[in-house]
Amino acid sequence: MTEVRLLVACHKPTVAPVGPEFLPIEVGAALRAQHLGVQRDDDGADNISSKNSNYCELTGIYWAWKHLKADYIGSLHYRRLLDFGEGKRGAAAQVTYGDLYEALPNINIDSTDIAVMLREYDVLVPRPTPMKRDGVSASVYDQYGWYHNIRDLEYVADVIRDEYPHIAPALGTFDQMDGYCFNMFVMRTDVFNEYCEFLFNILAKFEREIDISYYDSYQSRVMGYLGERLTNIFLHYVQSLGTYRVRELQAVVIEHTDPLHFPFEPVSKTNNVATFELKNTISIRSGSRSHFLTAKSLAANPLLKKLRGFSRRA
Repeated sequence: MTEVRLLVACHKPTVAPVGPEFLPIEVGAALRAQHLGVQRDDDGADNISSKNSNYCELTGIYWAWKHLKADYIGSLHYRRLLDFGEGKRGAAAQVTYGDLYEALPNINIDSTDIAVMLREYDVLVPRPTPMKRDGVSASVYDQYGWYHNIRDLEYVADVIRDEYPHIAPALGTFDQMDGYCFNMFVMRTDVFNEYCEFLFNILAKFEREIDISYYDSYQSRVMGYLGERLTNIFLHYVQSLGTYRVRELQAVVIEHTDPLHFPFEPVSKTNNVATFELKNTISIRSGSRSHFLTAKSLAANPLLKKLRGFSRRA
């Protein structure tokens, strides 16, 4: 049986889908005294959890690389998921929902959907996102320079040319007007291991050689920002090989994730990780309107009974 583990990176109380494939992981766990009661990225001696303020969700990916055993490993976020189906609302790169409860009836994230995709494909990625600033289109390279120190991106490009010449042709994607964003993917394990070796070797070299002590709290997340561009480069490299089956999926953005936002009652609770089921009546927000439905009328969709909420504990 194929084993699939999809990290759902979170750093605060949130709501996420449940299922055998999903593995909520608290990123930056080493930096806080109170925890969420889910998998932590500081579990085990080999971790970079304490560097989360620089590496962002990459600390969870690093933990998975060093500790997780599965046939496929994926990276998702508490606010961003992938639709493991054809997607909704046309060919948009991403679709935004008010909350996960609103999203669940409209997206494909159950075990069957995931299994069908992975029977056909080795790598799943979000559809390319157009690069913009204030509505103005830009290349991947220029967009990075608008928001961050472009010399950082040039440094990692030089490392790729020197140490990964077989991947260097993918640096041409710097000129493209869109890219694979959010550090989201699902990869067959052999591809994932190659990706992590590439990613974390380059970032470790950058960390050793580039001074970021003067960066503010926003710019100090530079490893996460660079990681997103390195992920884009690696995914284009994988596609260029022609040996892996790659599928682009629609990204799903969730606006509200606080467990207090949801009208659900916890039916089981272990270490403050609660599985929620619907009350007798619930509301779905759609724009400015609210639609009230009974639990009975929603019984045909079991996904609506599978939300997990995380709350802090000492």
